Amino acid sequence: VTLVSPENNGTLCGDQTLVWSAVSSAESYRIQVAGDSSFNSLWVDRDWKYTSLSMLVSGGPFYWRVRANYAGGVPGPWSEVRYFYGPGGSAGRECP
Repeated sequence: VTLVSPENNGTLCGDQTLVWSAVSSAESYRIQVAGDSSFNSLWVDRDWKYTSLSMLVSGGPFYWRVRANYAGGVPGPWSEVRYFYGPGGSAGRECP
């Protein structure tokens, strides 16, 4: 899985959507969003059929990764880890 948007160290503004690339033969995707780079403080940990997930966040940073799930529940490798910020909050950033 390749993470598409937001770019690493980016800011989620507007529709606040995480986007990743489709993987052929994937039945679903596992997405994790956490408040730490070790993914011990998970905000999102779910299987998802689509290649995007909308969120409402402020502050940050938030770390995210995605992996494909194949037939029989076989998981693929995790994507790279990226982090992003939402608008506002003590660590948030301003949106245009």
